Amino acid sequence: MKSVLCTLFSFNYMDKGLALYESLERVAGDFVLYVLAMDDDCYAYLIDCGYAHMVPIRLSDFENEELLAAKQNRSFGEYCWTCSSPLIRYVLEAYQEPWCAYIDADMFFYADPSVLFDELESRGGSVLLTGHRFSWYEKDRAEVVGHFCVEFNLFRNNPAARGVLDKWIAQSLMACSSESGKDSFGDQKYLDGLTEAYDFVLETSHLGAGVAPWNVAQYRIVSHEKKGGYRLKCQGREVELVFYHFAGIAYLDRFQADIGVYSYWGIDDRLVRSLYSDYLRVLDRYKQEVEEKTGRQILLKTHPAFSVKTTTLSGRLRSTLSKLKRRAGRKRLLFVDLPKEVYKSRNLFRWEQ
Repeated sequence: MKSVLCTLFSFNYMDKGLALYESLERVAGDFVLYVLAMDDDCYAYLIDCGYAHMVPIRLSDFENEELLAAKQNRSFGEYCWTCSSPLIRYVLEAYQEPWCAYIDADMFFYADPSVLFDELESRGGSVLLTGHRFSWYEKDRAEVVGHFCVEFNLFRNNPAARGVLDKWIAQSLMACSSESGKDSFGDQKYLDGLTEAYDFVLETSHLGAGVAPWNVAQYRIVSHEKKGGYRLKCQGREVELVFYHFAGIAYLDRFQADIGVYSYWGIDDRLVRSLYSDYLRVLDRYKQEVEEKTGRQILLKTHPAFSVKTTTLSGRLRSTLSKLKRRAGRKRLLFVDLPKEVYKSRNLFRWEQ
């Protein structure tokens, strides 16, 4: 069964996008990765690479009038979010694929993604979504950013799935802000309620898919194979790690990064050190490769959709007092803010050339 995947990234995200492709080459069987290049330099680089299972898409070939209009009223990062759902439709229409999953470029696969396509097939669904799986003390976070994460979203090329997809596209075109609102957050909060509204929209039950900084505290390492595979334990079950979402990495300089993971109690240090040490070195290898070929250095210090905000001491005190007044706020102080402060130094990873 062929895994049909799509993603998007710009030249400044090239290291992550190429690392993603490398991971698929390692573990996937029959697959194709469609890549929307968000600038001409990225497209030219990917075409020059000529990867066997990658199909680069030029931005000007993809954009339509609706997208170009939306592009005028949002940041570059927000526009990337806006393009994720239309990209799925573009692949289904332009390449007549039977299905397609959008995946984020800052992910890395450790097992064949076909297991998720198999899940959709075996459960008789048309759409497969991935939940954030927040811990019990952070359940209220889903009210802000959404129950589902736009990291692996699989749609069949059939009327039922296409109807849901078209609605999601229309919502994202209307608003795709990084500022949280009652009904939206980027492109992902629009997915809330779909599994209740449609019996053909499913949430993956595979606990090895969607492992990420916001839920990694729920996982313990069981084994790590030399070829890169992981066996993990979560919720009393032993599972194979399918992919990890390396969201939120912030580079301080070429050889030091803040991984932003240690914000919870009980994180398996052995698992995190193993995952991030290997991944950051893969990124560094591609940074060097890109610099050697183009003379340009990739050093993305923050997510393109979010501006860097500095908080004053008085601002932090006001925030703390506000949280103390609310039960959910007190839980966040105890289970998120406190460990984040205690473990702050563990987030710093450094490696040498």
